[in-house]
Amino acid sequence: MAGKAKITLTGTNPKTLDNVCSQIKEISKRTGVDMSGPGTGGR
Repeated sequence: MAGKAKITLTGTNPKTLDNVCSQIKEISKRTGVDMSGPGTGGR
């Protein structure tokens, strides 16, 4: 059974948030986990 995780990021520095999002995307690519939502590049 596949589970879901909802991640909500908040911060005051957009560059830091973008860096964290990039790291999450890279981890999902490496592990084969599907992502959905804003900023996922249609994946």
